[in-house]
Amino acid sequence: MATSVKIPWETRLGDIGEDVIKSRLRYFAIPTKYERDVGIDFYCELLEKDSPSIPFYVQAKATEYFDKNWGASIKKRTTQYWLTRPFPVFLVVYDENNDECLDAN
Repeated sequence: MATSVKIPWETRLGDIGEDVIKSRLRYFAIPTKYERDVGIDFYCELLEKDSPSIPFYVQAKATEYFDKNWGASIKKRTTQYWLTRPFPVFLVVYDENNDECLDAN
């Protein structure tokens, strides 16, 4: 059955990126996805000796190709919001072409 609703590749890639980033965070942290994303995708707690310890946040982005010229359009008010958070915020980019997650900070 055909449908008129279209889901753009950028939207799907964003969802894929979030899923990959969350799965990789699980190696060393406990990530919790925010249902309402206002500039931070995950609240995380670092695992030390299998116990939650240091909290931090992650904003996930995805791209088909990441290099030194990559740049995301991030609003000034979003970065100001990150700076007011009680824990560090890490911008993590999923590079779909290389299947890598990179800290873009």
